[in-house]
Amino acid sequence: MREKTTQGGVTAEKKKDGVPISYWSAALNMLAWKAGLSYGKIQVWAQFHSEEYGKWMHELRLSYEKAAEDGTLKDGIVTLPSYMPESLPRRATPLPHGWSTEKHIIGK
Repeated sequence: MREKTTQGGVTAEKKKDGVPISYWSAALNMLAWKAGLSYGKIQVWAQFHSEEYGKWMHELRLSYEKAAEDGTLKDGIVTLPSYMPESLPRRATPLPHGWSTEKHIIGK
């Protein structure tokens, strides 16, 4: 369920560090998948590795802002930053055919 607020009669999605909650959540879920962790465990990782998580969030915000400025930000598509935190493990299994860990479509 998306969190939304009303600003001046227009419904706007809430943001976390300048990134819409649904975009941030989908990106964090993709990062968890790349690391072979659950969504809950990636949030625990973020608490214990706040410096790396902060850098990842900064990179995510920059990529989101760049896509918004370029007009390449498409509704429902999330692109991960190229930065992968060093303290996260890497998923050992290969991706299923046709899957990408760089882009993800948010379910509506």
